[in-house]
Amino acid sequence: MEQKKVLLSTGAVLLVVGALVYWALTRMPETEEAPLPMPTEVPEAETQDTIETETADAVVEALLKSISSKDYEIFSENVTSEVTDQLNSENFGLMSDSIIGTCGHYLSKGEATASYPQVGFTNFSYPCQFEKEEVILTVSFRTGENKVAGLNFDSEGLRKLQQQEE
Repeated sequence: MEQKKVLLSTGAVLLVVGALVYWALTRMPETEEAPLPMPTEVPEAETQDTIETETADAVVEALLKSISSKDYEIFSENVTSEVTDQLNSENFGLMSDSIIGTCGHYLSKGEATASYPQVGFTNFSYPCQFEKEEVILTVSFRTGENKVAGLNFDSEGLRKLQQQEE
C-alpha cells in the first residue's frame, strides 16, 4: 500500500511539473527559427566595406538639413540612385512638407543608437529633435557606398498622419 502512495505522489508531481512546463512553453513568444549565436569576432574581410559611423553621421546630418530646407539637390547627393528614382523632386517636396508640417523643422540629432550590419547593408538609427517632437530616423547604407539606400522616419505624429491617410 505504501508503494502505491509513493507511485501516486510521484505521478502527481510529474503531472504538475508537466502542466507547468506546458503552461510556460505556451506563453513563450513564437519564433520561426532559433536565433543564431553571435560571432565573438568578425573577420577583417567582412568589415572593411562597412561605412564608418563618422561618415554616416555626416551624411545623415546633410540629409536632415536638406529635408528641413527642402533642398532636393543636396538630398539627391546623399542618397543612391534607387532612392532618387522613387523620390523625385516633386515627391521629395511632398515628403518634406509632411515632415515639417507634422514634426517641425530639424534641430539636432543624437548619436546613433544602433549600428548593425546586415548582408549588403549597414543600418543606423538616430534620435532626432525636430521643433514639435522627437523623431527616430533609421537609415541603410549599401556596403561600399557612402550614400543612403533607404530611410525611415518614425514618430508619434507621423504614425498618426499615416493612420489618417489609410
